Amino acid sequence: MLAIIKATILDNIRDRKNTMFYIIFPVFLVFVLGNLLSGTFGGNNVSYKNIEIRYIDDGSENTRKIFKTLQDISKQDGKEFSFRFTKDVSLDKAKDDVRKNKSILLHLNGDKIDFYSNSDSISKPSFVFATVNSICRKYNAVTAMYKINPQGAMQSAKNAEESTEKYFTTTKISSNNVTTAMGYYGVAEIGLIIFYFFNMPLYSVIEYRKNNIKDRIRISGIPSRRYYLAVYTANIIYAEVCIVISYLVCKFVIGVNYGNNIFILPLAALPFISIIVGIAVMISVLIKKEETVGVVNNVMQILIIFLVFVGGGYIALTGNNGAFFDIAGKISPLKWFNEAVFKSVYAADNSYLINFLIVGAVISVMIYLFISVFSRMEEKYYE
Repeated sequence: MLAIIKATILDNIRDRKNTMFYIIFPVFLVFVLGNLLSGTFGGNNVSYKNIEIRYIDDGSENTRKIFKTLQDISKQDGKEFSFRFTKDVSLDKAKDDVRKNKSILLHLNGDKIDFYSNSDSISKPSFVFATVNSICRKYNAVTAMYKINPQGAMQSAKNAEESTEKYFTTTKISSNNVTTAMGYYGVAEIGLIIFYFFNMPLYSVIEYRKNNIKDRIRISGIPSRRYYLAVYTANIIYAEVCIVISYLVCKFVIGVNYGNNIFILPLAALPFISIIVGIAVMISVLIKKEETVGVVNNVMQILIIFLVFVGGGYIALTGNNGAFFDIAGKISPLKWFNEAVFKSVYAADNSYLINFLIVGAVISVMIYLFISVFSRMEEKYYE
């Protein structure tokens, strides 16, 4: 059995065209897509320094106090953000500037503050809105306290004036914990290429049959079960080595962030490879005719393209993509693989990885039993 494993691995390596494809293609995709689509990932590229806020003052005493607090917060030293304020007189002109230049407009309108922003701009307006809303809620809380406990409310207002820091808190998130385009595709494209290891065991078995190598192995006394299990094992080893090489190039040459534990992605790849290679070996056990195998392979290639898409191999898919795509995504091994790696790297949550390893082990045992049962039927046929 060890001789068959060695021979199968060497045969795969001798196919230099495919071997180079499996190693280089994911690296190429990671480099191109990671750089090309870097702007679609927010990451840490958004600066909150000198955010321009236009305002119109038609407000009451209360709204002016709120606005004054917003100005005071921006003046504090050591902040990771700051605001620049420009006063407008014409509301229509200010709204037009919001439409054209993606400006942020605050209209102090009596006891209300009307907020205007451009729908094409999200990050900065959301930050400003959250800040203003936080201040408003603080003042509303103090106003409600005045009705119940005037003395306590006065103390709260005094504390608020002494420290505008208390209106909200900010937390800096390390860039290592933010998913960038390079980080996303560094995982997704390696997962994508795992699907294409489906071809190797399928055509390896066909080639052995065409050259009567399979018959010679059977005549030598090696059971079909051991032969198929050897092919299964050999292709898992070959695929894992190719993936690890691509992974190391992405990590140390391109600089993709895979976290501090270098074993996370290779571990997550094992159950994925086991499932894909196992399905190919099971098909080769069941189907003997080369023409039929070709038809099945064509169908599988279409299915693989679909599973890659819903698994996030081409574009990053978030939730709410429709019931059909959400359900389809849950059955894609690529989706399981992505989540296992991302949760471990960016959230320090290894539960997904552990669950994926368990699922992969269970499926591998089922594949082993399938191969054992049906290959013994093949042996009885030849007897």
